Amino acid sequence: MNDAIRVLTVTSEWIDTGHGTPFIARQVEFLRRAGIDVEVFAFRGAKNPINYLKAWRRLRRKLKRERYDLIHAQFGQSGLLALPKRMPLVVTLRGDDILGVNRPGRRPALYGRLLRQLSRLVATRSDAVIVVADHMRAHVPSWAPVQVISSGLDFDLFTRLPQTEARRRLGLPEGEQLVLFACNPGDERKGFDLARRTVEILNERLPAKLIVAWGVPH
Repeated sequence: MNDAIRVLTVTSEWIDTGHGTPFIARQVEFLRRAGIDVEVFAFRGAKNPINYLKAWRRLRRKLKRERYDLIHAQFGQSGLLALPKRMPLVVTLRGDDILGVNRPGRRPALYGRLLRQLSRLVATRSDAVIVVADHMRAHVPSWAPVQVISSGLDFDLFTRLPQTEARRRLGLPEGEQLVLFACNPGDERKGFDLARRTVEILNERLPAKLIVAWGVPH
């Protein structure tokens, strides 16, 4: 008899949807290695309410046929599919869903404000809420049960190397001071302008080069 906990991960960001995110796939893999029976329910919302309704119906049918111990929704919008609840619900909020989607130099987009409100609703209906950074806690309703759990790293993939060897593999110059910015420079919240200005100030005393790691394989 298999006594493993059965988890249904619900996400709109999966490889099969054409819009996958490595950190979700990595988490599912780690949980499976730990002996958790994880199944993925993937859908593509694409900001279209009809897509969400179709996915909600598909999930309802699935929950009638199969047994799970809990549902884990990745991103607040995915948690909408689990409402009304039939079993314990955990939601992981990862950024735009609870912080809002901003347009550069302008007021938050209407879609972002709606997404934030829906994510807050899901958080209040969930049995547990996970945020991936401490500053996100303040954006979750105070009565929601929140835990801060950062996204993990695969240390089989990311290993320490001598600096010379690492730079050789990446085609980076030796003997220079390098500052890594590992985020989307077009996302205002990531602070690329601040990073660039910081390196400019640093260059007044110590020559350094800003390296942007975005749109590249892990």
